[in-house]
Amino acid sequence: MQRGDEVWVATGDYKRDPDPSCEPFEVVPCHTLITEATFGTPKYSWDRSRQIGNDIHRWWLSNASAGKNSVLFGYSLGKAQRILAELAPYAQRDLIIHRTMLELTECYRREGRALAPTRCLDEVVSGIRGELLLIPPQALDDGLSSRLGEHETAFASGWMQDQKPGSPYRGGKGFDRGFVISDHADWADLNRTIDECGARRVFVQHRGMGALVRHLRSRGVEAYPSEFLTPERFEKIAPANLELFR
Repeated sequence: MQRGDEVWVATGDYKRDPDPSCEPFEVVPCHTLITEATFGTPKYSWDRSRQIGNDIHRWWLSNASAGKNSVLFGYSLGKAQRILAELAPYAQRDLIIHRTMLELTECYRREGRALAPTRCLDEVVSGIRGELLLIPPQALDDGLSSRLGEHETAFASGWMQDQKPGSPYRGGKGFDRGFVISDHADWADLNRTIDECGARRVFVQHRGMGALVRHLRSRGVEAYPSEFLTPERFEKIAPANLELFR
């Protein structure tokens, strides 16, 4: 958003890691940046050396050799398609995906993204063994567990950096395996993005007066939680330009 010579950028959710399912993040120079900070604490640092597709594929093969299915939980939009793109060089047969992922995945294919081959879970009869199933986390509430046979579970999320195998996950669920795959920037990339865009003022979403706001202030950056983005609170920040709210 630009008014006169002043430029504001609101990021939405973003990551800086290479992702074969989408275009890379674009840094836009600005005076004020509103950044998401889902993982805005120093303990979150993604391992760039990991080959995500290879890791998942090896887990799949290991379970298949034991006659078990591999049930990988991931969100239907974005995460599922990234997993399929990461698996494209490795998968020798179809993955089984939940119906909520079907049309979204076809949209990605129509845009020219190379994804691993898939078939829909609704078309699969009972008695499957050695398959990789990609399912959104909430799908087990639909009574799917009885169709999965003997299986191991995994969840693909940045939150899995905190997860120990078999221990309860947020919401009380536990998983046999966790794959740290995030569509959010980690601590280093949040700071990198702020530096590269050159913003002199930063508003931080999701973390309030947390580590990122405190860290930025210690570096001399004017930083606030996103709750300050109301006319009543923003006018207390000097220099205030309320024209941007009109």
